[in-house]
Amino acid sequence: MSFMKEVLNHNIPIWDKCADTPFVREMQNGSLSLERFKNFMIQDSIYLKHYARAYGKAIYHAETLKDIQLYYSALNFITLPESSIRLSYLKQFGITDDDIETISPLPENQNYINFLFEIAEHGDEHSILMSVLPCMLSYNHSHTA
Repeated sequence: MSFMKEVLNHNIPIWDKCADTPFVREMQNGSLSLERFKNFMIQDSIYLKHYARAYGKAIYHAETLKDIQLYYSALNFITLPESSIRLSYLKQFGITDDDIETISPLPENQNYINFLFEIAEHGDEHSILMSVLPCMLSYNHSHTA
């Protein structure tokens, strides 16, 4: 078994616990209120801006073109398809990216942003990648209990 597969399998109970929250269950079954979804999209927008900046730091510290391309590819996903979907929802709420710039992150969001920047500040591109990896992997987590 590969290292990543072993790590992921070992942590499935944690992923499942994270996915088994009222917010996620309500989103899955369509009962999440529009206001809660709007607030999520706002906070996600704030988070994604800083998430992209962490990738920028990894690109800056990368020593090989191959690594730069890896981080750039991931950054493109964040800034292109992810952003177009996010911006579409925000537009429905009458909110722009400029509006998002004036909104403060919730404490939980700020804590994770602080964590990303603390790791990024050290300049170790591999540590930066590991700090952003859980978000990326969560898109592919499909295990159901």
